[in-house]
Amino acid sequence: MNEAKSSIHIEAGKASTLMHNDRSIPTVNAIFDDEVNEYNISAVQALQKYDRLLQKRIEAYTMRTGQKLNKKTITHLSAIVNIKKITTMKELRRLAIRLEILYDTRVFQIAIHRDEGHVKDGKNIKNYHAHLEMLGLDRYGYSVRRKLTRSSLSKLQDIVAEILKIQRGINYAIEKKKRPKRLGTYAYKRAMEIKEEAVNTVKKELQIIVEQKEKRIEELIEKLHEENAQLKKVTRQKKSVDTTLAELLPQLKLNAERGRRYSYSQVKDLVLEKFIELNTEIEQLKRTNKKYHGYLTNAKKMYLDLQNKNIQLEEEIELLGKNIMKDREVNEIEDEEIDNKWKISY
Repeated sequence: MNEAKSSIHIEAGKASTLMHNDRSIPTVNAIFDDEVNEYNISAVQALQKYDRLLQKRIEAYTMRTGQKLNKKTITHLSAIVNIKKITTMKELRRLAIRLEILYDTRVFQIAIHRDEGHVKDGKNIKNYHAHLEMLGLDRYGYSVRRKLTRSSLSKLQDIVAEILKIQRGINYAIEKKKRPKRLGTYAYKRAMEIKEEAVNTVKKELQIIVEQKEKRIEELIEKLHEENAQLKKVTRQKKSVDTTLAELLPQLKLNAERGRRYSYSQVKDLVLEKFIELNTEIEQLKRTNKKYHGYLTNAKKMYLDLQNKNIQLEEEIELLGKNIMKDREVNEIEDEEIDNKWKISY
């Protein structure tokens, strides 16, 4: 199993997130039951705590600005954290405290999910992760979302790696690498499906080509056997003529001397004519045989090339699988659709 790497993603929260966390509502990818999920408080309790804490911060905003809080303000943020199998609730409480200090927020629900993932090639691929639900306003009523700068999020990645004792994810600023574009969960899954469909299509097309070449090779081998059989037959005929000629020439010579119908030279010419005809046929068969040997050699070479391409494709598929797993480190690990417009409703 690949070692977990630190990854935390913060998005706008929803009321349904709280119920997802304590499994009050069903989750599609919750397919394992060999480990137990954890949460510090239920969805109902979390919602009550959220309302109580939020009210104080809305009052702080109104006192500071003399205005009512805009209805579109993000007041609930959800942090999704990549964790290890052995990560504990105690470690996540420590992470929650650091979040509260860093962004002047309050974490009101923590959940650990150990039942999500998928099965690949008969192996269980677990998606260990945690949710930390927090307020979207600080104690003065300022938006926490505005504090989610690249530098602060990079620092947060360091904190996650330190507290959870896992390897830090890629630091794009330090390594001067382009940050991959984040896809929503469903968009990500669809992209992976498209990749898999493309790979399967190429494999099927390659298999068809291989089968066609194998069939062509079988046809050439069969034709080559036929030509070889014909060559052997004509060669036997030539040997027979050679033997017959050697046996008949003395008799023909004797018959010619006795005044028979055909002269020795005439009969000899007829036999030699047949001999030459058979020799010509043999040479033609040899050329045909050589031609089919060439076809067969080329066909075998093409077949080997296809086998090598198939091996190369398998290696590319394996690399693609590794890249997909690598992409997952910078993509959302939760199974709900990301609210990219940062909307929230209760």
